[in-house]
Amino acid sequence: MTVSEYYYFCLFIVQYLTASNFAILKFRSAFDYFQARFNAYSDSINKISKMEYDKKAADYKKKLNTTRTGLFNIISGLTASQVDDVKLAATILLDLINKSYRNMSKMTYSDLKLKTLALLNDLESDAFKTYVEKLQLTANVTALRTLYNESIDLDSKLISADGTNKRLRKSVITR
Repeated sequence: MTVSEYYYFCLFIVQYLTASNFAILKFRSAFDYFQARFNAYSDSINKISKMEYDKKAADYKKKLNTTRTGLFNIISGLTASQVDDVKLAATILLDLINKSYRNMSKMTYSDLKLKTLALLNDLESDAFKTYVEKLQLTANVTALRTLYNESIDLDSKLISADGTNKRLRKSVITR
């Protein structure tokens, strides 16, 4: 039995007995104990259905895309700077972006997260960190990192609806 199956089974029991008003029966104390344990269990897990996950994932995909695009636009705009150091740093970062990180908005949500992680690792690496600091984009990169971490947390909140006791059948060995 999976976590989600167990949770919904216990939830059904609690809701059924609560709606039926079994207060006069002998097992009222046992039901109260069960309900207290179920509430403790319910509070201990982060549960989110697949439908809610899909809605939040679409929202996070939009947020990741707009934050990343805003960062790219700032870097692109700084390539026209009159200050040579700023222009050089922006040009180097723009080359990095153009080589690997264009057209990310067309990716699926899981691919977008992987590509965003690669982008963040590149921007926070020793090779490019000085350029990011020179352009004063650390706050933007941190905001993108925070959004990425929130999207990863969303994945951990999804309850798996797959059964764990489903096993593959062994193939029949014929002679």
